[in-house]
Amino acid sequence: MQLNKTVGVPIETKYDTLLKDKITDKPYIRSYNDYLNDALKNRAEILNDQDTIKLKQFEFLTIKGVYHYNTQDEYKDGQFYINEAQNTLENDKIEISIEIDSLYNDLQNKSKQLKSKKENVEFTQKDYNQALQKYNLGIISKMDLDSKAVTLQDAQNSLKTLERDIWLSQTKLNYACGIGADTSKL
Repeated sequence: MQLNKTVGVPIETKYDTLLKDKITDKPYIRSYNDYLNDALKNRAEILNDQDTIKLKQFEFLTIKGVYHYNTQDEYKDGQFYINEAQNTLENDKIEISIEIDSLYNDLQNKSKQLKSKKENVEFTQKDYNQALQKYNLGIISKMDLDSKAVTLQDAQNSLKTLERDIWLSQTKLNYACGIGADTSKL
């Protein structure tokens, strides 16, 4: 009932089976630049660094109003803090791009495996169906049929695991493009 209320369908709706996974034959993956641009625009580190730069520039304007000459130590200190804040921003941009690159490559690699896993499930399904026919005709034993069933179940579990891993990789990548945090703990 809670799920129905959240989704917006009538509360009394009942389901006989679980909803199908939202994984398609090939998951939707945006370009690397789209992910990187979102991360560089939305990440808390970048926003904090930009605000720090603005603050240091304001402080420098105050210092500059009192200490007019660029040879004075206070003037040089003000410039140093602005440069330091800009360097921090550039370092954070590099670290974020490395993180996004790693997560993007992980998602790409997992999505490339999806087709072969699906083909493996189809092959083992055909193999099981043939074994079932042979069992019904009395050509093979129940133990051989059960072995084929186990092989089919293993292939299906492997596919579901990969689909789950792809979903997790997409979630981590989307999370890293938002306000961000350490995605290794997800």
